Amino acid sequence: MRAVATLGVSLLATFALAASPAGGQEIPDPAAQARIVESYAKLLEHEDARVRLRAVEMLAGLAPAARGVRAKIRVATSDPDAQVRAGAYQTLGSLGRKQEDLVRLAEGLGDSDLYVRGAAAGALGARGAE
Repeated sequence: MRAVATLGVSLLATFALAASPAGGQEIPDPAAQARIVESYAKLLEHEDARVRLRAVEMLAGLAPAARGVRAKIRVATSDPDAQVRAGAYQTLGSLGRKQEDLVRLAEGLGDSDLYVRGAAAGALGARGAE
């Protein structure tokens, strides 16, 4: 079962990479884009930290469509895995200005992990308009 889930994550990640702005193409169908974003948001709760990290990275690549799941991304900033937390802070930084995000990003400056603190600081410095 785990192999099937990992394969599904890999296929979804490959599709999102190819279809994200970073991959050079945008997803033309807003409904399809919303389904992809929701799929990645669900993976933020996966038991494997590598899957959660990949999901948060893919959501960053799907901004601004990922704005609808920003609450789930904020939750990921409290993940037990430092890499996932750092990725969540970076993703929040790519979503535009929301007061709740700014508060969470500022909280990240006090994280126990140096890399996470750096990600939160970078995200605060890179805030764009929504």
